[in-house]
Amino acid sequence: MLFGSVTVLIGVSSDVRTTVGFAVLAPVFLVWLTWYGLRQRGVLRDMARALWEGSGPEPAHR
Repeated sequence: MLFGSVTVLIGVSSDVRTTVGFAVLAPVFLVWLTWYGLRQRGVLRDMARALWEGSGPEPAHR
């Protein structure tokens, strides 16, 4: 919604080339952001799994 509003405002206040460039850049950025976020979520899940599996029994507290 934010990128759509900004694209419309750029379209009203700027030339066609800038508007088309931003209209292409905005969805590409959103796709990249989503892909990278999912990738990092998987990395964090793998790290948590490795820590959980390698932890072994809890040490006794004195």
